[in-house]
Amino acid sequence: MHKHFLASVFLLSLCLGCGTGEYESRIGGHHGGGGGAAGPDLLGPAEDWSGTRVSVRVPHCMAILPPGADPKRARNIPTPLPTMQQRVYEGFVTDRDGGKTPFYWHILVMDVPKAPGVSVADQLKKAMAKDPANAPKFADFQAVNSEGKETKWQMAHSSDKGDFYYKDKNGVETLRPMDEAEEMYVHEDAGYFVFIAWRVPSNIEQNIGDVGLAELAKAVAGGVTVKPQ
Repeated sequence: MHKHFLASVFLLSLCLGCGTGEYESRIGGHHGGGGGAAGPDLLGPAEDWSGTRVSVRVPHCMAILPPGADPKRARNIPTPLPTMQQRVYEGFVTDRDGGKTPFYWHILVMDVPKAPGVSVADQLKKAMAKDPANAPKFADFQAVNSEGKETKWQMAHSSDKGDFYYKDKNGVETLRPMDEAEEMYVHEDAGYFVFIAWRVPSNIEQNIGDVGLAELAKAVAGGVTVKPQ
């Protein structure tokens, strides 16, 4: 099961394109040190994931990708393992012409395989490192929840090019190539592995959620809670 899990998450990273562009470290800069508390104005109430001890707070500016949406819209992948759950959320930034540019947040939750001394996050990074030129470079990141509790994550930021389903003012969708910013976060806690990935066109990176990708991403990480066993 462990092998298939790593293959699935690695496939997700390939679908997202993470690590294929130039790495831009933000540790010590905009993302560095503590993540700051999950802002109450940015996130909705905690939502428990069925069958798990994980709860997530969704940004007010995003909604879950509707059923039947084109798989290419957010590059989502199937979740073949019984304990794996994946959700994809979508938001939009409206431009001066009334058109809407989308951005995406992927979150995957799964039971950690019961193997003593095994770090799923470390195994994931090792699998990605089989192609060193394209492997994302992770660094430690501390997120802070609304109660002021710190949680340890690792994150990587990269840039790439990708296609996004732009909506014009009449609601007509067209696939447009755009430069994109990508961020990945990994976290293990109380028997669960959490994987987060963001895909955001670079031209709206500073505008999503009215605070920008960096601030919204760290708030979302702080909004993930795993109840103790």
